Amino acid sequence: MDDVVRRTGSHLAPGARAQIVLARTIDVEADLLTISAPTLVISGLADNFVDPAHSEHAAEAIPGAVLLELDGGHGLPHEQTGPVVAAITDLIGRTA
Repeated sequence: MDDVVRRTGSHLAPGARAQIVLARTIDVEADLLTISAPTLVISGLADNFVDPAHSEHAAEAIPGAVLLELDGGHGLPHEQTGPVVAAITDLIGRTA
């Protein structure tokens, strides 16, 4: 936890510490196999909040999921807007 605070700065918004703890401790392993909707897992290769290995694992565990790895961090939709929108649009187009 302290490492996350050091990397993100000391000015965390109210509730952020609890959110970080939850993100580090929640176990969704059993739930991943139950997902049947078309799924796109988007991962920032430099994400300091969600380890990209977790995104890779989720994509492998969810039946038929697609993993998109992009340069960037946890703010990936803002950092890589074009590729993120294109991937979501493609997913919607294939499943509509």
